[in-house]
Amino acid sequence: MRRAAFQWHYPSTMVGVLFTFGIGCAGGHPAISSTALKPARPSGSFLKSTASVRELGDAFTAVAEAVRPSVVFIRTELTAPRQPPSWNRQSSFAGALPPVPTLQRFASTSTGFIVTDDGYIVTNHHVVRGGRRVFVRLFDGRMFQAQVVGSDALSDIAVLKIDETNLPVAALGNSDSIRVGEWVLAIGNPLGNTLPFTVTAGIVSATARTVTTPTPSGRGADQDFIQTDAAANSGNSGGPLVDLHGRIVGVNAAIATESGFYQGYTLAIPVNLMIPVVSQIIEWGHVKRSVIGASMVSATQEDAIAVGLDSISGVLVQDIGDAYSPARRAGLRPGDVIVDVDQHPVRSVAQLHREVWFKSPGDTVVLHVHREGASADLSVVLAPMQERSMSVRAGRGQPTNSEPSPPCSNNPLGVCFVEVNAALAWEIGINRKQVGLMVRGVYPVGPSYGKLVANRDIITHVNGERIHSAQDLDKALATALPGDIVSLHTYRFRSGENGFTRIRVR
Repeated sequence: MRRAAFQWHYPSTMVGVLFTFGIGCAGGHPAISSTALKPARPSGSFLKSTASVRELGDAFTAVAEAVRPSVVFIRTELTAPRQPPSWNRQSSFAGALPPVPTLQRFASTSTGFIVTDDGYIVTNHHVVRGGRRVFVRLFDGRMFQAQVVGSDALSDIAVLKIDETNLPVAALGNSDSIRVGEWVLAIGNPLGNTLPFTVTAGIVSATARTVTTPTPSGRGADQDFIQTDAAANSGNSGGPLVDLHGRIVGVNAAIATESGFYQGYTLAIPVNLMIPVVSQIIEWGHVKRSVIGASMVSATQEDAIAVGLDSISGVLVQDIGDAYSPARRAGLRPGDVIVDVDQHPVRSVAQLHREVWFKSPGDTVVLHVHREGASADLSVVLAPMQERSMSVRAGRGQPTNSEPSPPCSNNPLGVCFVEVNAALAWEIGINRKQVGLMVRGVYPVGPSYGKLVANRDIITHVNGERIHSAQDLDKALATALPGDIVSLHTYRFRSGENGFTRIRVR
């Protein structure tokens, strides 16, 4: 999950009842009689507490079973210079092998969830930022290449689309109704592909937890998060936060940590903020926001006293912009404290943003403000936010003609290889019966990723055909169409084991 200020890393408490039984006996344990072996009749309070805990466990189970099918595993392909593998500096046969291309594609892993049965998926903006291709694996194991419909940096929300229908859909809840202390579940894919579709439990630790998120201008924008203690780590980003009714109330986006790993604090984007962002991305490919044209901070005790408020609330206006600013035109002044927007109380800048961001430019909102010695209702005609670079319309993620083909992607298996001839077989110490094509690289988001291992597997047969050369491989795959499944026999020369795997070619 990701990192922001104060080590915010942009990636449970269980109820238990402890019973203590003691037997006091001087000089050792008492003799066990047949009477002692009979189970005691539990008291009513014992039964009640046990039933309560079991009901909670049943609720967790029911929510997990209902929601997990709508959660997806996401792999985002990125580009980086290749670092020389460490085995090249240690292996005696390193000099016998040709070098692997210096440009490599690697992938990050994360989470998302399906919001429409025709394939729209929600995840975080930082999950797909800079990605060249995005792939989605469903809970049932099916894989798809996804289109990035659009991505919004300010809310950290992105929308993907896969070409499939009749998909399981996550139910959306109301994040404004959640309470501090209530149970929630986080579902995601922490720490890569090792722990997919993991469910953790915790409580809502805080709501309206304000964190400043970066903007292209560098000013930053305040945004409210839901804070929980449901465990999350790298890979949980974009996964759902779910209440005990099985409704998604947030999008897991970050962890607060000083170590880089979970330390008890997870932050989720409220679903009530997610919904308008996703709706606009689906409709237009980007997000349109409106603003009042003023810079603001949360009001302090001194501000409340100065303008005559009975309690600390509202936001302090610091600047009202130029002559064209809606705030200046409406009569707003520096030092004013805005306490509500359209009769909706605001206690933070993030809450005010939520009240105005997703209205249309040209709409009018009424601000109730307090200033020294007076209060007033000001009508403000909203203006469009100019920072369009915060919302990015993305395409299908296909490479352009000017981009070089990624290494190890130019054959249906998505592997780089070298022919193991008799001389190389002798060099690496294998029997000539195991000669074939040694895998030297695996395209990170290709069909062989996770099934073939570079510098370990030698392909000896494809669909039963003996493979000695690249020409043999081309011949064996000549009739294979994208989506067909081929069978491979391999020899793992480091361990001396034979392997077998099936791969869906692309």
